[in-house]
Amino acid sequence: MKTLVSNLRVPVSALADSVYQYGQYLKANFSRADLTEDGDDETAGGDMRLQVLAGPDYPLVSWRTWEGDNQFDTDHRGFWGSAFVPYGCTRKESQTIARQLVEEAQEAVAMSE
Repeated sequence: MKTLVSNLRVPVSALADSVYQYGQYLKANFSRADLTEDGDDETAGGDMRLQVLAGPDYPLVSWRTWEGDNQFDTDHRGFWGSAFVPYGCTRKESQTIARQLVEEAQEAVAMSE
């Protein structure tokens, strides 16, 4: 399934793979306690953002993901979606999160038009 973001087709399955890999990276490299706030297991995980460079200023339209604290994002151009990725994210969860990221980027494109 592909979803249109402006004149870019973001492959949700590839994005879901990135989401899944990030959740698995967190699980492989951190304990759940390292990633929780106030001992609440539901807060174990990390932030992920989808950046879409689309429109007249970007003849070579592209997308990428950023993980972790957004204060370290070095490129602020384009349209964005953001989501929380749970610790040890499942494949099913990654599909839902990928769709959420794309929907938020679509909303950002629509608000700019």
